[in-house]
Amino acid sequence: MTIARAQSSIEFLLLLAASTAMLLVLVASFRAVFFAGLFALDVVNAQSFLSELNSKSDTLSFFGEGSFLETRTRFFGSARIFSEEGFVAIEVKSQALPQSKILKQKTSIQTTASVPETSGTLSVELLRTKRGVLIKNRDS
Repeated sequence: MTIARAQSSIEFLLLLAASTAMLLVLVASFRAVFFAGLFALDVVNAQSFLSELNSKSDTLSFFGEGSFLETRTRFFGSARIFSEEGFVAIEVKSQALPQSKILKQKTSIQTTASVPETSGTLSVELLRTKRGVLIKNRDS
């Protein structure tokens, strides 16, 4: 009788260990899916923000020098804004996964942007200058 109880205890411990290991594997995979979902949301948000920046740049092209507009958005990861010839771009990075994506949009007015990588809320000011529109970090 003692042998039967000992064997059932060992079987129970083995079953418990297997269940715990399986649960840990599932939690790790759910974590990856969760952070991939957050990154996808950031990419969609960045595309929308880029369109908003372009629209506000077009609006500022009709205003006089020194005019400005502000806008802000929030990212789960981090983002930076930069410009290339004829384009404004946002690079979005995931904080938990080794992923990043660069989104670009053509601008109709000369736009200069250099906003350093920022986590969380990104607040920018679009300033009308003689040469076009300058996009800068609102917090600096």
